[in-house]
Amino acid sequence: MTAKKNNKRIRVHFFLNSAPANQSSFSFKLKALKEIEGVGYAGFLKKEHAIRAINFFVFGKETDLQNFYLKKNKITMILTKTLKKCDKYVADSFTEIFVFPTANKFVLKNMKGVTGFSVWKHSICLFINPLQGWENSLTATIAHEYCHTLSHKHHFWRTILDSIIFEGLAEHFREQVVGGERSPWTKAITEKEAKKVLAVITDKLDLEDEDLKQELFYRDNKFKLWAGYTLGYYIVKKFLSNTKEKNWKSILKKEPKKILELSALKEGKRC
Repeated sequence: MTAKKNNKRIRVHFFLNSAPANQSSFSFKLKALKEIEGVGYAGFLKKEHAIRAINFFVFGKETDLQNFYLKKNKITMILTKTLKKCDKYVADSFTEIFVFPTANKFVLKNMKGVTGFSVWKHSICLFINPLQGWENSLTATIAHEYCHTLSHKHHFWRTILDSIIFEGLAEHFREQVVGGERSPWTKAITEKEAKKVLAVITDKLDLEDEDLKQELFYRDNKFKLWAGYTLGYYIVKKFLSNTKEKNWKSILKKEPKKILELSALKEGKRC
């Protein structure tokens, strides 16, 4: 992994700048992932957890291997420019960004070639395939994930409600900072349907239930794919409208339960 120290604000780590040959060779190379003080292994405490998560985002359940190269200078420029915009709303001290290529078919088909995650403060993992329009997708993704790094500074991310609220916050932060169209994962269901979903899961909001989280956000089974993202989007939209809150430093410190309460998004008596 090579690190590009662009300025005092960020450090970008590139793990391969071309398409992965296959999963076994990529997994072997991932063993070289180094621990960074205060960040761990790309945000994870244990290297094996980082390898498992990164492998999934690179390959997914289905893989579309193809030849491509990542333009390090262009990627770093986009990251730097976007984070400067983010800093106008909430400035962080330092961010470690880990960049990986991706051949994940779901990402290529549904995410315009770019996705990412943040499991700990000051750290973001990005997965890029340079499809047409990838630059705009990267801009939106980094703004979204940067908001997550800020949430990690103020809260533990454990419960179902945590995930719903933090995803909603990240999308509204992204829209305000860099603009762009509303993301498809915030349009999976209507507001009326979102209220019904909230009514169904009200008694489970305080649970640390990984299976329910998967159903809400990533599966198309009990709930529509991305239903959790859309629910969070509507809750935060109502919260921002009802409170007229503008200061993102203050917004990001609010407890998820308080944001839900002030949103007044509910369906019948169950909520």
